[in-house]
Parts: sequence; structure tokens; C-alpha cells
Amino acid sequence: MKLQLGTKFEFDSESYVFEKLGKRKKITSRIFPSLIGKNKYESVGHALLERFSLLEKEDIHPFYSVRGEIAERFALEYLKDHYAKKGVEIITRTWNKEEVNYDNFPNNPDFGGLIDIAIASPEEYRTVIEVKSKGVRDYKKFKEANKVGRPDEELQGEFLAQLSGVGTYIMLYVFFDKEQEEIIVETLRDDFFKGYEPNTTVAATKIINAYQWKWSDLKYHLEEKIVRSNKVKERMAIAVTFMDEFAETKSIPESALSPDERIYLNAYYEHKTGTKIPQAVDRPF
Repeated sequence: MKLQLGTKFEFDSESYVFEKLGKRKKITSRIFPSLIGKNKYESVGHALLERFSLLEKEDIHPFYSVRGEIAERFALEYLKDHYAKKGVEIITRTWNKEEVNYDNFPNNPDFGGLIDIAIASPEEYRTVIEVKSKGVRDYKKFKEANKVGRPDEELQGEFLAQLSGVGTYIMLYVFFDKEQEEIIVETLRDDFFKGYEPNTTVAATKIINAYQWKWSDLKYHLEEKIVRSNKVKERMAIAVTFMDEFAETKSIPESALSPDERIYLNAYYEHKTGTKIPQAVDRPF
């Protein structure tokens, strides 16, 4: 976490109160689990700061972007084969990220996000597919425990399905082995040494063509899930409430931030103001 240059706040012994907020952004599928406290890798406070443009952009490592791009391309072919074996010819939809500005729901003022793949027809098969690329370690965990997904990942798919007005969503996990991941790393390293800026689309195409990868070279796991519509709507309302409250109070409680984030904010505050924020004392009894 890194605050935007010039951000000012005070600490009132319980909360961090910001002088002013930046532009309010929509609640997207990626940020939704974090805002409702269902992402163990990102706090509610971090999500609020990010949605109100108070944090510098944190770029995804090119490796994960390229792996994800390849996964989505091959997922399309896998899905067509998967349904063809059932005697069903599906029609899918995907979108150019830049052309739709990473948002399939431009008319929704509060919520948005980009669908990885949608099955548009036949009507009875209409659904949203959330594609997640994984490494071989995750595949081994899945084989051993019959579980691969994370709750926050599933919430992303359910959120997009709710916005799309469909009753189901599919979590499609695409697994890369160690050698395939090393190829991605080496390609990006070569491009870096040649002075090329990382480009997800170009790198993915380069790898697929150079190594003649086919969709069948990867492993897949598909889980179809029911949208818990009432539950999702309740959680979406909670997320909006958190956003509205922060917009009004400009305040984030200590409890809404991770220990590392509190340490960062305290150090930032001391550096900018010369005032030290007292650290909480643990009293176990």
C-alpha cells in the first residue's frame, strides 16, 4: 500500500480521518469481496482507500497477467469442447478490455466489472464464466482435497452473474505446469532485457505461437454454481453502505486495516507531521 502524494489525514485514537478523498470509483467484481471483508489478502480499509483514489496504482506482475491471458484464450476452446461432448453447441461472448473500459455494466452507477467469458446461448445454458489461472501446486491441492477455489474468487463470479441477471456461474480453473510457467517467465525476462515494455496480449500470443501450445496442453477444472441472489444483494448493499459512510465521514477505523497497513500509515503520519501515533498495547488479561 502506498498513499497518493499529498494525502493528509489525522488519527483520533481510533480511526484515520482523511482531509479529502479522491474520485469515487465503482464497486467492481475484484474489489467486492474485499469491501465486505471476505478477502484475507486485502482489508476493507485498503479497498476503501483504493476505491476513493487515495492509493497509487499497484500493477499486477506481468507473469500473472500473461498466464491469465493464455488461460482465458484456451478456456474458450475448452468450454466449446466440454459442451460439444454433451451434444450442445454454445455461443460465447468475450470483450476487448480497453474497448469496454474494463466494465460490462456502464449504466450501473454503483457496480461494474469485466466478465471473462459469457455463454450467450442456448438460453438454458446462459451463464458467466470466471476464469482463474493456477499453478501446478494448486492442481495437486485440488486432487488431494477436491478443493481449489478461494471464497473471494467465487464471490467475484457470483457478483458478475448477479449483475448479468443469470442464475448460475461457472468457476473455471486452468492449471499450468512448472515448465509452462518457466516459459512465461523466460519470455518476459527476454523482452525486459531487449527493452520491451511488458504487453500481456503480445507476450501471450508470442508464447502460444512459438511453443505451439494448444488448449489441451493445460489442465482444467470446472465448477457450476448457483447464484444466491438474495445473499448477494444483501452483500452488495453492505458494500455500498461502507462506501457511502467513508464518503461522508472520511474515516477508517483501525480495525478495518491490517497490522502492516496501520504500521505504514503511522510511519507516514509521523514522517509528514512529526507527530508519533501511540501504538496499541496488547493486554491479554
